[in-house]
Amino acid sequence: MNEKKRIKDIIIPSLNETHDLSRNIKNFAVSVAGPEAFDDCSILKILKEGTIVIGSDYVRGNGFDLFKEGLLNYFDLGYFLIIANISDIAAMGATPIGLLTIIRYSDNMTDKEFEMIIKGVNSAVKKYKTQILGGDIGGASDLVLSATALGLCENGYVLTRSGANIGDKLFVSGPIGLASTALVYFRKAKKQGLRLSDAEEKELLESWKKPYAQVEEGKIISKLKLATACQDISDGLLATVNELCAQSSVGAIIFEETLPISPTTIKVADFLKIEPIKLALSISVDFSLLFTIAPKNKMKCKEAFENTDSCLHEIGEITGNTKVELLTSKGDKKPLPGIEWKHQKGEISDLIIGPE
Repeated sequence: MNEKKRIKDIIIPSLNETHDLSRNIKNFAVSVAGPEAFDDCSILKILKEGTIVIGSDYVRGNGFDLFKEGLLNYFDLGYFLIIANISDIAAMGATPIGLLTIIRYSDNMTDKEFEMIIKGVNSAVKKYKTQILGGDIGGASDLVLSATALGLCENGYVLTRSGANIGDKLFVSGPIGLASTALVYFRKAKKQGLRLSDAEEKELLESWKKPYAQVEEGKIISKLKLATACQDISDGLLATVNELCAQSSVGAIIFEETLPISPTTIKVADFLKIEPIKLALSISVDFSLLFTIAPKNKMKCKEAFENTDSCLHEIGEITGNTKVELLTSKGDKKPLPGIEWKHQKGEISDLIIGPE
């Protein structure tokens, strides 16, 4: 099937299932004309003053280790692509209004496989009440999945990575390290004899198959002006803490005892004879939010999160030096453990625990 026929027969019928996406936020409104118009570009009519945030992200897709293992399918790749980009919008405290996608595929991709990607895309955009504005599809030597997300925010309410102050408290809005644990379990530990329960395996796989972009949580801390700095944990907590601190020219103390590490992560780490905290902090697409708030706003923040699906965890404090350190359960300070994501080559599971 050629590209125009795939647009007509697969993309338009799927993505036209989405709804009217005219957005109205205080001091800002926009109406959207998307791919159904068949113009070269989508049209966003800005009706009032406000802020647009834009972010782009590429995902490795069929290069994911779990896809190679047969544990993820093409639907999952399409879904993941959208969540990865919406998560960046969430970290800015904005409401997503649409995405542009690039889907390039090799000659041997079947129509069924392509349709599964589109269905995954459609499932994610419907969940977050947004839509595909357009993009590009066509041939390539291998599968390429990339997107650009657009969001709306009131002026003066956009969250950034900079702005953390000395004495601010560090919070995360969900568990850490489940995605990295999934990689080392299915690629290493299970093959070496560890057997988790069906519920534990599902917990790990869901971190890849059904990741959660914390849009409502980002909007809460933006609207109430709670956060001094914010970033999504899409590269793992170690990398995220380092990036946030660098942008704010501060340091941080991370409390080992309050890190939200799943018992499943601890079980896998113990089997592989590595520190659970190293596994939890390393390269992991957690998509929770890491943010800093002034001490006076702690209770207000906790109360605001009571009506969300996320669990709030205070994990540290901003310091005046540029070091990022771990305060251990024994009261010692040491460098934060783990492997930071730096676009390294090779299997991520090998980077975290080392090759066999």
